[in-house]
Amino acid sequence: MQDYSLSGTDYDLRERRFSLREVNKMDRKQMSETEDCWIDEQDLPLRPGLKPIRQFSCLYFDNEEEQQAYWDFVHWFMTQDYALLLSLPKQPQHSDFWAFEGDDSISFHYESIDYQRAHPFDKYAYRLRKIYERVEDLALLHSCICQKEGKENIAKRFKKLVDDEFRNKARMLLENYRKYPQLMNKQKLFGRISELNGRILKCKCIWQKHAYSK
Repeated sequence: MQDYSLSGTDYDLRERRFSLREVNKMDRKQMSETEDCWIDEQDLPLRPGLKPIRQFSCLYFDNEEEQQAYWDFVHWFMTQDYALLLSLPKQPQHSDFWAFEGDDSISFHYESIDYQRAHPFDKYAYRLRKIYERVEDLALLHSCICQKEGKENIAKRFKKLVDDEFRNKARMLLENYRKYPQLMNKQKLFGRISELNGRILKCKCIWQKHAYSK
């Protein structure tokens, strides 16, 4: 029996070398005891100078530029199946809300009271844009429907939307002026009616652009 010790550790590796005759003389119990006293190579402590080898270590480059070029190639190869979809133009997204800053943010610029006072949220402009988006959705739905009855129902929904949001308000302002002209500010009143008529005209333009497109 020879004794091997690992420098710098508290472990001792004891290796026994048996001849073929000695192994044949051993019974199963002795062989099991002998195997149990052996130390597997994977259980041995790592040496300080050794570097662990990983499965994909050979794929990465030490040079930063070569590594960046490698990942660019991988990204290009992975997106080839979606190249046609990625080539489609993306519509710009408009948001009236302030940018959200989480708990990890340092500045909290957009969530400060001073910023909110300097940049108040325009609820009416947000409502108008949602109305125009609704008109566009109805117009696109009208262009997709083939049945005459379905087109008429969508047109009625469009007319009701414009009436509820703009036309009825303009009519109410005009009736109030006719009943009580002395109590109304004529300049402001007709300015408001002109603004509502402009909203109605814009809804009609959106409808004409998308409702009859092929």
